[in-house]
Amino acid sequence: MKKIILSGLILMFTPLLLCAASVTFTIENLKSDQGLVLIGIYDSAEAFPKKGKHVTGCVSRGKISGKSVSITCDVEPGIYAAAAFHDENGNDDLDTSLVGIPKERYGFSNNAKGFLGPPGFEKAAFKVGRDDIKMNIRLIE
Repeated sequence: MKKIILSGLILMFTPLLLCAASVTFTIENLKSDQGLVLIGIYDSAEAFPKKGKHVTGCVSRGKISGKSVSITCDVEPGIYAAAAFHDENGNDDLDTSLVGIPKERYGFSNNAKGFLGPPGFEKAAFKVGRDDIKMNIRLIE
């Protein structure tokens, strides 16, 4: 009986797994080979790029080399925007000055830039379908 239930659950969720696509981000212009690179993927303008409001997040797993790293995230088809930063000291936060200016390098999908703050969701938005995609993000100093 347990095998039948387990088989049913696997079959029920298999279509969801098959619809997900991989987005491979190549993050460039890292300051050093220390720490991690974190990426948040957002599905709305209201959430982008607020801490804790991402629909999924990815972290660099391998060693950073040559001032770049590749990170792959799996997401369902849809419209998303990504924010990345080089967490050089490994504290899981984008460190900022007293007035909110980032001390660590950061960047957004489409290499979008904002004026006195992050870009709008529309500038950083990208579409994910069923096919895997690749995207570069050049971090801002």
